[in-house]
Amino acid sequence: MKLSDFNIQHIPKTLLKQLVFEEEVLQERWDACGKCEFLTKRNRCKRCGCFMGIKSRMSKMKCPIGKWTSV
Repeated sequence: MKLSDFNIQHIPKTLLKQLVFEEEVLQERWDACGKCEFLTKRNRCKRCGCFMGIKSRMSKMKCPIGKWTSV
C-alpha cells in the first residue's frame, strides 16, 4: 500500500499530527507486516486485532511482536 492510496481529506487535523507521512517508514512497516505470519488477507493483525492499513500510519503505534517501533 502506498501513501498515495490513502485519502487524508476526511481526517480531523488533530489526528493528522499523529500520522506518518514518510514513505520510507511506511514501506519498512508494510514490508515487516507483509512477511508476518499474523497478518490476515484483509490486512488485520491476528495478535493485536488492528487494521494495519491504519495502525501502520500512526506514529505512536508499534508492532505487538516487535517487528517495527514507534517514530
